[in-house]
Amino acid sequence: LGLPMWERLGYSASVLLLFAARAARALNARRRGIVRLAYPDGRIVEASPGMTVLEASRNAGFPHASVCGGRGRCSTCRVRVGQGRDELPVPTPEEQRVLDRVGAPPHVRLACQIRPARLLEVTPLLPPTASPRDGHRRPAHLQGRDQEIAILFADLRGFTTVSESFKDDPATLTSIINRILTPLTEIVHEHQGTVDKYIGDCIMAFWNAPLDVEDHAEKAVQAAIAMVDAMPGINAALEEEFGYSGFRLGVGVNSGSVVVGNMGSQSRFDYSVLGDAVNLSARLEGQSKVYGVDIIIGEATQAQIDDSRSSLLQIDQLRVKGKQEPVRIFSPVVGAAEVDISAHEAAMVAYHGEDFEAAKQQLSSMQGRFGARLDEVYALLLERRTIIQNDTNLTWSGVWDAQEK
Repeated sequence: LGLPMWERLGYSASVLLLFAARAARALNARRRGIVRLAYPDGRIVEASPGMTVLEASRNAGFPHASVCGGRGRCSTCRVRVGQGRDELPVPTPEEQRVLDRVGAPPHVRLACQIRPARLLEVTPLLPPTASPRDGHRRPAHLQGRDQEIAILFADLRGFTTVSESFKDDPATLTSIINRILTPLTEIVHEHQGTVDKYIGDCIMAFWNAPLDVEDHAEKAVQAAIAMVDAMPGINAALEEEFGYSGFRLGVGVNSGSVVVGNMGSQSRFDYSVLGDAVNLSARLEGQSKVYGVDIIIGEATQAQIDDSRSSLLQIDQLRVKGKQEPVRIFSPVVGAAEVDISAHEAAMVAYHGEDFEAAKQQLSSMQGRFGARLDEVYALLLERRTIIQNDTNLTWSGVWDAQEK
């Protein structure tokens, strides 16, 4: 180390004294019967023998919930116990009744009822501000569970430009967005959907949670169609009241198994959904702008749809950004003639099968059909056909890799 001998001896002696002091404190604590409680953030609380975890926490100045005042009735003081839990006495019948009431697992105890005799790891499960309602079991539909649902994302196109015009008049801007979101929300509810949240000028909704909804995929698609059909009337009302119109919707609908339940922190949470199917639904909404259609439906939703009620035409096979597996995407064409549907399907077969000469002819002939609702799709595929045909380094598998989210 380059230090004089006497300094090195002094350093070694200091280290030995430190460990000796720690050992002496531990031995003294054992002799005096002091119990240590270890908290998740590394804090250690020393408790006198016979003290409850709740009493020890509060004596140390750590806020700890207990609506009933530590009488073992409300359950808001409950903690998850780790190391040392096997040495705790089993719950009394009174404590067990409260734990059963909230559906607590075996490693959860009431802080006001346990009196540890040795080191115990504890994690409070509720914030110090917990209310009486937190002391009751949450309904099953509010707890995390797997559920097959349909998810819809609807994004308002054209609102950003209007926002810039009203940057000095936020009250009017708020009125405009509320005039749009209100009727769209009512459509979701009319089709038995649940509005999850509003993300700026976007609506996220889902079907089949918290309550079961029969034909939830069909209802989600029908809601998407109704929302798009409502936009002309919404625009007319906005033009009359505010002098602005021309808003459009881009909608993505997908289905799959996700986790549903209360999500967030201990102090604030929302009932929501989480999973890959949700992410894909959001990606499909973004792709609706790329393909120039109002609505894109994922293949998991399409597989559950009765074609007699909703004519869903495949418009591509796509690998969205961030995913490895390709997905077939569809768009609804209500009231389509059978001859047009057959011609469309033939054009798709030629395009995805690398029969590019036939694809060029058939895609071009589709222009103007379906009321021109898919014209931008056909133009996009014709453009991609040229790219694929001219790129000698590209191996075409019938799947297009999306460049945009």
